[in-house]
Amino acid sequence: MIFAGVWNLFIAASALFFTDIFVEVLGLQGRINGLTMGQNIFWASVGFAGIIFIVSGLNNARLRFVIAMAVPGKILAFIGSVSSVHAGQAGAGMVFIGLGDLLFAIPFVLYLRATRHLGWI
Repeated sequence: MIFAGVWNLFIAASALFFTDIFVEVLGLQGRINGLTMGQNIFWASVGFAGIIFIVSGLNNARLRFVIAMAVPGKILAFIGSVSSVHAGQAGAGMVFIGLGDLLFAIPFVLYLRATRHLGWI
């Protein structure tokens, strides 16, 4: 969870503080003037989720519900990145972000299965 939180914080910080490089590397189409306010809010929420992941990683037995909520979020991030590339709105670099998120979903599911006896999901 801690590594997933750092991943989210890194991606969000890249989008928010190094917007021009982020847009160029990911090949985001139509983003010449940076990100819109809605996109900034989205990336800020990704960073906030990263902080929550780090906190839950420090006490994952008590905060299993965060891990349970992270699984569909990570899968949806992968689906969203692939669909944006397929629609031509982003370059292949966006799939890298989606694959990173998808790879985190696997150990999350394994952890939830192994700790079913703890409750909360």
